[in-house]
Amino acid sequence: MSEKLLQNKILSWLREFKKSNKIYYEKRYPSGLAYKKGLPDLYVVYKGLHLEFELKSLDGELSSMQEIYRDLFNDIAVYYVITSLKQFTDIILALQRSEVTISIK
Repeated sequence: MSEKLLQNKILSWLREFKKSNKIYYEKRYPSGLAYKKGLPDLYVVYKGLHLEFELKSLDGELSSMQEIYRDLFNDIAVYYVITSLKQFTDIILALQRSEVTISIK
């Protein structure tokens, strides 16, 4: 599956999931104001967790800049390289089933 098709499937799934769940997500676009080369493709906040997702085709590889951000986000957030819709939904649905929610008030 191409990275673009994977991205479209994940965003479509998130739109449906958001209808009945409190979740925030943002797709980073190369032409966007806050875009920086190497940042993960998708930013998600769910149950108080900051999740970063780099979307790749099965044969896709991280660029050197993506590796730098992977290392950074592994220290301060939760970072995944995703190659399938199932892999993505398994992560979100596992969080949904868990009782973990982080909240600072």
